[in-house]
Amino acid sequence: MHTFVIALQIICVLVVFIECMIVLRRWKRSVHTFLFMSCIALFVNCIGYLLELLSTSIESYLTALKLSYVGREWYVFFMFLFVAELTGKKLPLFVRNIIIIFNITVNTSIFLTPLTDLYYTDISFDTSGALPLFVHGDGILHHINMGFQIIYIVIGMSWLFAAGIKSKSKLAVKRYTTVIIAVFIESLFFIIKLIGIPGLTEYYDITMIGFIISTIIMFVAIFSYDLLGTQELAKEYIIDRLSEGIIAVDNEGEVQYVNAPAKRLFPALANKKSDTALMPIRLRPFQR
Repeated sequence: MHTFVIALQIICVLVVFIECMIVLRRWKRSVHTFLFMSCIALFVNCIGYLLELLSTSIESYLTALKLSYVGREWYVFFMFLFVAELTGKKLPLFVRNIIIIFNITVNTSIFLTPLTDLYYTDISFDTSGALPLFVHGDGILHHINMGFQIIYIVIGMSWLFAAGIKSKSKLAVKRYTTVIIAVFIESLFFIIKLIGIPGLTEYYDITMIGFIISTIIMFVAIFSYDLLGTQELAKEYIIDRLSEGIIAVDNEGEVQYVNAPAKRLFPALANKKSDTALMPIRLRPFQR
C-alpha cells in the first residue's frame, strides 16, 4: 500500500513538472504567467506531500507539511487569477491584496505549528499503519481557509460558465469546457476530502488524484484546443487593451464591439457587445 501511494505521488510530481515545462515554453502573456505560477505552486505542493508520505517523525512531517502548504495556498490563488484572466474578469487590486495577506497569514500559522493552534490543534503523529498518520484538530483559521476555497470554486466556475455561454467561437467554448471539467474534478476531490471517507482520507490526501486527472485534462486543452494559443486571445490581449478607444459597428450602424478604453470614454456603450472582433473603427479621445 505504502509503495503504491509513493509511486502514485511520484507520478503526480512528474505530470505537474511536465505541465510546468510546457507552459514555460509557450509563455507569452499574463494569462500564461498565472497558469505557470499555479503549476509551480502545485509542483511544490506535490513535492511537499511526497515528503510527508516519506516522513518517519513528527518533526520531518511538519517540515514537509509546511512546504506542501506553501504550494497549496498559492496554487489556489494563481489558479483563481488564471481563470479571471482567461474569462476577462478584472480582480480589483484590494481583493488581490486581501487574498495575499490571508495566504501569508495561513502559511505563517502553519509554520508556527505547534506553537499556535490557529490552524491545527492537538497534533500527534502515528507511524504504526501502512501510511504515516498526522492526527489533528482544526483551528479557526483552517475553517476560514476552507470557506475561502469554496468561494474561489463557486466564483471561478461561474466565470467559466458565463464566458463559455457568451463566446461565439466554437474553439473558445471547447477551451472553457475543458477548463471547467478540470476545475470541477479538482473541486470534487476537494469536497470528498472535506466530507471524509473513513479509513482513507485521514491517511491519504485524495486531492492528489484530482490534481493528476485535472492536469491531464489541461493537457487536452493545451494541445487539442490551443489553450495557450493565439487568435481569440490576441483580440482579448491586444485589441481590448489598446490605449485608444475602439468601437466596431456593422453595416447598419449597430455596435458590435467596444474595448475597455472606449467604454471609459463612452459609458453608455459599456453594455454593448464585446465578443465579436469585426473590423474596428478607431476613436481618438474627445473625437465626435
